[in-house]
Amino acid sequence: MPGWDPFRDSFRILDRFGGRFRGLMDEGDDDESAKVPAADVFEDREGTTYSVELPGVAQEALALTLGAGTLVVEAERAFGHLQQRRVERLECRWGRLRRTFVLRPDAQPENAVAELNRGVLRVFVPTRPPAATTVRRVVPAAGDEPAAVPLG
Repeated sequence: MPGWDPFRDSFRILDRFGGRFRGLMDEGDDDESAKVPAADVFEDREGTTYSVELPGVAQEALALTLGAGTLVVEAERAFGHLQQRRVERLECRWGRLRRTFVLRPDAQPENAVAELNRGVLRVFVPTRPPAATTVRRVVPAAGDEPAAVPLG
């Protein structure tokens, strides 16, 4: 059994309070106040699939940004319908959600497709097919001077 880690447990407790004490720990930067949704990433020969858990997020509250070698997923999970009630337990992630992924160098973000289904966002980013390589046997020219061998 692993030993007790006071920092891990402290952050877990703070996370369960839904970030209410975050202002005491940092400057309250907007990017840092966003929660990070869970994600799975799968790669194959055709491309990369990013699967992000966004339960309760409406499609209108979702923004995807593809560019500069990154995929950024931003969403807002509304807390409004619970404001008139006393909160007894708050374990779900509410408010701003943000996750950033670094794309593969051979990614084609202009051909990406995305779907939001049953609270799971799936983004498929295809990759460029590998460049065809040709193998040629190079035979040095006879004589004292090296000869240039045309490629192509």
